[in-house]
Amino acid sequence: MIIYFVYLIAYNLICVSMKSIKILLVDDNAIIRKSLLLLLSKIPHVNVVGECVDGVEVIPFIKHHKVDVIFMDISMKFMDGYEATERVKQYYPGVKVIGFSSQDYIVTIDKMIASGADGFISKYDAEKPLIIAELDRVMNL
Repeated sequence: MIIYFVYLIAYNLICVSMKSIKILLVDDNAIIRKSLLLLLSKIPHVNVVGECVDGVEVIPFIKHHKVDVIFMDISMKFMDGYEATERVKQYYPGVKVIGFSSQDYIVTIDKMIASGADGFISKYDAEKPLIIAELDRVMNL
């Protein structure tokens, strides 16, 4: 019930703001990216502007595209989400990063937050109400 209430508040805030939130998805698994894209496409005023398959692609992408929020996986082949988040925060501190991983251990979440992430969502818990609430929270930090 509480999650639903938070969902309603966040949903209304996103709708009322009428500002499009530009999102970048960073995950080496195409099925995860497409699933998250589908879920995000059902949220008003959310626009997925791109996808990256590895952390090394993030900074070059942001150089050429306006991004408000990044959903960042942790485990990727060439540059993990920790290092990619540190670089994003170093060069683009206004961009919000939400850690998005199946590694939902407290140590992993703490390390992601220590790397500069503004929030974290477990892939196991990634449902529309939680995503809306987390987007609203990080956009209002």
